[in-house]
Amino acid sequence: MDDINAAIEGRDNGMDRVMENSAEEWKSAVYNYILALPAGWSGTGEDIRVACPPSHAPQAWGAIINTAVRRDWLRPTGKYRMMRSSGSHGRETRVYARTDLAT
Repeated sequence: MDDINAAIEGRDNGMDRVMENSAEEWKSAVYNYILALPAGWSGTGEDIRVACPPSHAPQAWGAIINTAVRRDWLRPTGKYRMMRSSGSHGRETRVYARTDLAT
């Protein structure tokens, strides 16, 4: 049987490594974009990705969105939407809302 705790730890370690290897300028640009979104904004990580500078690795987008959720800048709405970029092959992705708690 698989160990969910080990799986979560592996995910978190991978995201931490990606964030450590991401340029501070890129992280700042994405954080500033997210923080400038109005409270109640809703959209996907893909919506944020297309509005921001490109990352050094595709995995960085999941890591930075996860960081924004952990910082309570974004929260999952429980809704999903089909992704629009051709590389995402129309898969479903979470819809997030910008919280009014972070400044």
